[in-house]
Amino acid sequence: MSAFVLGVVNHRAAFGNFAATCIQRAYRNRPMQRKGRPTTRSIFRMVNADNDYRSVMQGEFHATMKYDGTNFGVDTDGVGHGRNHVVQAEKYQSSSTGAATNANIKGVRTEIFKQLPDTCQDKEPYMVIFGELMLAGGGASKKYNYKNRGLVETWHPFGCVMLFEEKEDHQTVLQELLSSGFNAYDRGVTTTEPVRHRIGMLMSDKFRVALQNCDLTPVTELARGTLVDTIQKVEPALLGAEEEGIVLVSPTNPGTKMKLKNGNEMQVKDLEQNLLNGIQATKTFSMLYTGPFDTLPLVLDACLRIATTRTIQPPAKKTKGEKVTKTMSEEEKAQQAAKTKQAAYLVQCWESALTKFDSPAVYFEKDDSPQGFLAMMLKEVMDDAKPQNEEEEAAVTQYVKQQTGKLFGPWKAQKKKAK
Repeated sequence: MSAFVLGVVNHRAAFGNFAATCIQRAYRNRPMQRKGRPTTRSIFRMVNADNDYRSVMQGEFHATMKYDGTNFGVDTDGVGHGRNHVVQAEKYQSSSTGAATNANIKGVRTEIFKQLPDTCQDKEPYMVIFGELMLAGGGASKKYNYKNRGLVETWHPFGCVMLFEEKEDHQTVLQELLSSGFNAYDRGVTTTEPVRHRIGMLMSDKFRVALQNCDLTPVTELARGTLVDTIQKVEPALLGAEEEGIVLVSPTNPGTKMKLKNGNEMQVKDLEQNLLNGIQATKTFSMLYTGPFDTLPLVLDACLRIATTRTIQPPAKKTKGEKVTKTMSEEEKAQQAAKTKQAAYLVQCWESALTKFDSPAVYFEKDDSPQGFLAMMLKEVMDDAKPQNEEEEAAVTQYVKQQTGKLFGPWKAQKKKAK
């Protein structure tokens, strides 16, 4: 390869990294910087100068559905796990956990190890399978029609973690998992005593079969192919906001996981000119070099369309003031309709935010105060609702405070009664 072509490749890598960083920071409303590494996960995490472009752009990717539920795990002892604590209850976030806690986790482990050599058969570890628990209520269920689709209070596994006491066992099993076609990767060691060595595993054909053999329903696969092929296949569904988003995993790049949400879910306010400049620079160099980078501009274009396309959200429920009298002017009608739609969307934002954290009681118990929970929810709802002016921002703040008070008051009264 000539020095000129190598120079082009290096420049394209730099511009691709810059474009990815710009897009990523725009998604999270972070300051634009010419230098700096992406610090959050997104569709562009793997498109940076520290990775093998050829393996990413020409590798195989599987797109699975990203459900708008809550992350819930179950271990080989049948114990449930929320985001930050053990869940030993029949309900989690007001939804039944039965679909998860009744799952045959040990059976899945056995199915996995059946596919490994004899040298691994005495090394079956403690294991937690994680999946999306579909909640009984909330805006997400209405937004994506989960009830009519029969998804409410179901559980859909998407990955697992294995823990080994001995490093040698960890390394042996990891190597055999990879050799056998599982999407496994090293997750380092636990941060608490006793120290254990972890293997993470994402969705793959082998893992899917192991789950199905134990009567479990893993996350639905929507498409597969190269990175650009896969994104282009799922783009229509995401542009139409039929699903919350997708999760991309790559069997040819084990451990790679990238997420992309539809435009209604993305936190995009203003796409700065730097972002467009980075995209254009990548496209310019794509005309000078033929190779594995050729599809990068198509990937970026598709992701931009998905991230910036917003559909009109139908109201979650009727609110006061929705009926308009005949004496109102057309302008007043429009203003009233806008307020009604905003109020309905605010309800959806609140209910969606509730699914992203543990039960409010966990935070109330920790602080004996609503303030920590209020600050957390206020930030989440603000990011989702995206108020355009001070009046809208004040309305969001007032609504979140009211809803927090409605949750904290009964909790406080129940605690006092228990004493």
